[in-house]
Amino acid sequence: MSDERDGYQAYLLRLWRAQCGGKWQWRASLESRHTGERQAFAGLEQLFAFLGERCDSQTLGAPDTYLESSRSLEHRSLGIADQRSKKR
Repeated sequence: MSDERDGYQAYLLRLWRAQCGGKWQWRASLESRHTGERQAFAGLEQLFAFLGERCDSQTLGAPDTYLESSRSLEHRSLGIADQRSKKR
C-alpha cells in the first residue's frame, strides 16, 4: 500500500528570500521524500495552493487510515519519551 494512498505525504521544505523588483520575497521548494520529485514556488501562496491541492486529492478512505497510523506513531513516540524519563 503506498503512503500517498494511506494519506501520508513527506516533503523536504526549503525556504529562502530573494530580491525581486527592489522587494524581498519568499521563495520555496518542496522535494518529495517518496519520489524525489522537486517543485519550485515563486511565493508562499503558490506553495500553500500546491499543498492544498495535494491534500484535497487524497482518497476518501485515507483520513481514517492516517489517523490510525498517526496514533500508532504517537504511541511509539510516547513510549520512547517514557523510556528516556525512566533512565533519568
